[in-house]
Amino acid sequence: MTSQRTLGLFVASGIILALYWVTFIHPFFPTTDGTMGHDHRGSLVDATIGFVHFHKDPWNIPWFTPASCAGNMFVAGASTPYVNVQQWLTFFINPLTASKINIMLFAGLGFLGTYLICRRRFNTDPIAAFLGASLFLFNGFFAYRMVIGHTAFHGYMLIPLIGYLLISRRDGNLGLECRNIMTAGVLIAYLILTASAFMLLTTGLCLVGILAIHTLADDTPGDPASRELKPYLPLTAAIAVALLISLFKITLTLSTASNFEREFYPLPGLHNFLDALTLPIRLLFFSTPDWETETQFLFTNYRWLINRHELEMGVGAPALAIMVFALVAARARIVEATIKHRLAFIVLITVLILPITLNYYHPAWNEFLKSVPIFKTFSLNVRLYAIYIPLVVLGVVLAFSMVRQYRLPICFAVIACTVATHWLVDRSYYSRQAYNPKVILQFYDRFRDSPDKIPPIRATSELQHASFEGDAFIIQNEMFVFGSSNIQCHNDIFGYRLEAFPKRELLAPNASVFQEAEGRFNFKNPACYVFPRANKCEPGDHFQSHQAEALKDFVAYRGLTFTTPGYQVVSNTVSFVSLMLVIFGIITLSIRFRGN
Repeated sequence: MTSQRTLGLFVASGIILALYWVTFIHPFFPTTDGTMGHDHRGSLVDATIGFVHFHKDPWNIPWFTPASCAGNMFVAGASTPYVNVQQWLTFFINPLTASKINIMLFAGLGFLGTYLICRRRFNTDPIAAFLGASLFLFNGFFAYRMVIGHTAFHGYMLIPLIGYLLISRRDGNLGLECRNIMTAGVLIAYLILTASAFMLLTTGLCLVGILAIHTLADDTPGDPASRELKPYLPLTAAIAVALLISLFKITLTLSTASNFEREFYPLPGLHNFLDALTLPIRLLFFSTPDWETETQFLFTNYRWLINRHELEMGVGAPALAIMVFALVAARARIVEATIKHRLAFIVLITVLILPITLNYYHPAWNEFLKSVPIFKTFSLNVRLYAIYIPLVVLGVVLAFSMVRQYRLPICFAVIACTVATHWLVDRSYYSRQAYNPKVILQFYDRFRDSPDKIPPIRATSELQHASFEGDAFIIQNEMFVFGSSNIQCHNDIFGYRLEAFPKRELLAPNASVFQEAEGRFNFKNPACYVFPRANKCEPGDHFQSHQAEALKDFVAYRGLTFTTPGYQVVSNTVSFVSLMLVIFGIITLSIRFRGN
């Protein structure tokens, strides 16, 4: 690529990222009313709690926190808010700014990863790769999840980059292959530490689908049968690396899950198989249905409203037009490729069918899904349609590569239509979101330069609504800013309505944490949620009267003294040693093969 074209590519990339900021960040972080998506209540509060723990005791991992639920899980919880980029940024800058930087960073990584996988692994030209990168950047799933506050899904944008690292280099350099596999393992481990089971399932199926598409598109000479399974070996190795690095988290999650049942929510589905088949086409290329007029009639067996952000997936109608053109123009080549690579074709079809079948509702099928461990805790499978987005983008890029004339104008026209779609649709659902981050941001600004003055938790509270400087607020985990730990809190494992909050009735609201009754203080010992046997207690038990000093340290954010079982100590050690060895390996191989 000439220097002039390289400069043009950098300029175009800068423009497209600026458009992303103007389209999604500037209007909603916050809105003109000073509000944000409702689920930022969780991410901004968690990041601020992490800030408190870091500055109170930077060398102590905050496995648990006194800030909410009268004693809650933190790093030891099902999700790990302390191990993510937004949290690390919040150690030094306010959580709202950190959130915006985090979103732009991962949006940029999604753009870069898609460009690299298209350009260097699928061997497309720069224009086609830029088109694919732009379409993936503007996908509705990531953008509107971030707007609404589902920041646990930010790792979704790493999928193309992981795919790029896992597809073998054509030069066959074993050292660089090993480096790439280890790097992919680190990224997958990051997803395990920061995301939900849904994200892990989505990532895995996306990567399998990407590898299958690459096999189908590979027209290099040689025996196809010998290459059918080879692409999945790097993926297997990367998953092994990721499991070793995140072993401490896996054992924590399994320990906690064994003490809770979160199977009390029904699993919604679509009334008929035709809807399950056609809905993703509509979501990817056309409009998002409205709850009042359509969605509630499409789905059945739901308990919660399936709001608009749950259905945002779009990559734009022009993408569909390009794919249809390719299917018509190159149908003979496509048929030849599927015959040549039968296994890859079967794998791809399986990946494409799974989200459809998992969203179809039939009483017997639904009962079976609720008996499968990974699905029985789900409350909505429609999110799995996000699997299609990277696969569709790759399909569009391969299809566009067949276009021979007016390529640059067509590329920019498709991108312009995709961006314009986000501006032209009614986005009032997002601009009407009511979460006001004022309490958290003022707390952060007040104590950023003097964290030693952050007040300890002195009392419990049970508030759902409160006022602050004349504004009304919905309250969950924010009460720690006033030195109180709210019983009416949020933790996914307790259920959306705290249905599984154990022994909640033992807590006295609006009372001192040191208030005693029947030999116990008015505060939960959260170690009992995760390691009850090792700590000789039950989930939901309180600090006992003889644990006054431990409680005093805990509510002052100085950590919790608890007994860690042997298997968790081993897991922690394996994770740490594995991470150090992998980082050493990546650095060593990068230096050894520098310039390749």
